[in-house]
Amino acid sequence: MTVFVLWENHATGSIDRFGPHAFLVACVADRLRIDRFELHRSELIGGRSCSGNSNVLRELGRRPLWDAARHLVAVLDSDKLHDLLSGQARKLVDDPAYAVWSGEMEARCRSRLGSHDAARLTICFLDRNLETLLKELGDTSVEKDVVQRDKLLQRAAGDPALIHRASEQMVTWAHLVDTVADRLGSR
Repeated sequence: MTVFVLWENHATGSIDRFGPHAFLVACVADRLRIDRFELHRSELIGGRSCSGNSNVLRELGRRPLWDAARHLVAVLDSDKLHDLLSGQARKLVDDPAYAVWSGEMEARCRSRLGSHDAARLTICFLDRNLETLLKELGDTSVEKDVVQRDKLLQRAAGDPALIHRASEQMVTWAHLVDTVADRLGSR
């Protein structure tokens, strides 16, 4: 495994059935212009659902995780991050100030991690949360139903138009896709 993604979101099953992960793999495959099923089978992108920003940070503190993959990507929702890191709430930060705010939040996250190899870790914030991605894909009815969310994202993984719309409409999702694709390219 080359890239291991820690997701803030809750999953009801294995990572390959987790909608956000399946959609990410499809988006990365599209970006790299390879078959998404081939990328999935290669097991180059692994992951784990952590059910909360604090659990992602706790997992990043565990040494075995760092031994398992060349690159780690932490995916955190920005909407409640301030509760965990004592910063300004994302909803109070206007878009022009977002880059500064996210830099401060990333530094606060990294300060909690200890002595691990920081160069191997990329922290990606979903602005504001995964539900924002669902809205960009045109469906707000599944926000709190994780099974329906997973089904929606698994279906979207097979739709090139939705893959492109997600990256065009949600800059933070595009950053996550680019990050994982770039890490795969550096293997």
